Amino acid sequence: MAPAPTRPILSKNGQVGRIAVFVRLVESGSLSQAARELSVGQPTISKQVAALERRLGAPLLSRTPRALRPTRAGIDFYEAAVRVPSDLDDAESRSEHGHDEPKGTVRVAVPPILTSMIIVPKLPEFYRRCPDVAVEFIVSERYADLMQEGLDLAIRVGHLIAPDLWRAGSAVCGLRLSPAQLISQATASR
Repeated sequence: MAPAPTRPILSKNGQVGRIAVFVRLVESGSLSQAARELSVGQPTISKQVAALERRLGAPLLSRTPRALRPTRAGIDFYEAAVRVPSDLDDAESRSEHGHDEPKGTVRVAVPPILTSMIIVPKLPEFYRRCPDVAVEFIVSERYADLMQEGLDLAIRVGHLIAPDLWRAGSAVCGLRLSPAQLISQATASR
């Protein structure tokens, strides 16, 4: 199945159009196929890619009589370029629907140890950046059922015990106590 045609995008200096031509060329793997898909002649494709390579100062394609392959620079550029239409669509969608800023309530289950040590110190910055988001914390050591309790997120310490959970990240940290603090904590917990 052929990839969807690249949406024609024009810019004042033609740069975005050249990028779209390059993306189509890499995806089709053939100068003649890209020319057919874009309804232009092969010389037009060649000129657009050559102009792009001159502007970037690096060859993007390795050309042989039998093959057309992206160079390492070409692969890097392609990977960045294919995100552009998607990023533009996302920006357009957010603007059309007024979703440029996060809004709503997020319910988070978190253990007490993380609440005071990690979460609370980060809240002022979070609320500064996301003033329209309310965070409801459910502070507990127990493992919560996200679906049943209507939670959006659960942060836990320790090993995963449920097969339907997945680790989104991990951090190694240590607590250091002086001998006096250790004795004090042991006495307080009795």
